[in-house]
Amino acid sequence: MTRIKLCGITRPADAAALNEALPDFAGFVFAESSRRRVTPAQAAALRRLLDPRIVTVGVFVDQPLDLAASLVQDEVIDLVQFHGTETAADIAALKAMVTVPVIKAVSVTTLADVTTPTTPDPENPADPAHPADCLLFDHGKGGTGHSFDLDLIRQAKAAGTLTSKPFFIAGGLNESNLPAALALNPYGVDISSGAETNGQKDPTKIAHLVALVTK
Repeated sequence: MTRIKLCGITRPADAAALNEALPDFAGFVFAESSRRRVTPAQAAALRRLLDPRIVTVGVFVDQPLDLAASLVQDEVIDLVQFHGTETAADIAALKAMVTVPVIKAVSVTTLADVTTPTTPDPENPADPAHPADCLLFDHGKGGTGHSFDLDLIRQAKAAGTLTSKPFFIAGGLNESNLPAALALNPYGVDISSGAETNGQKDPTKIAHLVALVTK
């Protein structure tokens, strides 16, 4: 069954809405450029408010590995998501510091971005040798509110070349286009702006989105 991650949690009201809907994952954004950024202290407070059944993910963009490791050690986050230019060596280094699954975001523009490389390339997140445990296919650098071409995943599936790694689909997902993403049977879907009204998480939208995924 496809899982759902609601990203960009910033307020106690967001935590309350998630506790009602019970998505699989909640995302805390630590990237300094994001309008949804939270500090480690804010994330820790929100984690205490969240139902323990919800897995927490920390989103980082080219930030010190020590920051991610400390948040794992403090049990603020359960998974790490790298959304910048982090390399395979960076992910391996983090895993030497803490035992934690790592999601690597991939900007999808061509079929090659979702395809297992024909020549082994451990620097390519889609290669089985890459240390990321899971991929997140997104539009651009993420946070754009726009979708990438989902047909690229269909093409790779049809050709038998789609990466063997589990993956999330992200980028502009909302109630209207979520069914198209779910039809591709991803490991998970990642939603941020599609769960908001006027820039804030909307409990009604959150409930509807989780129901669409879990029905």
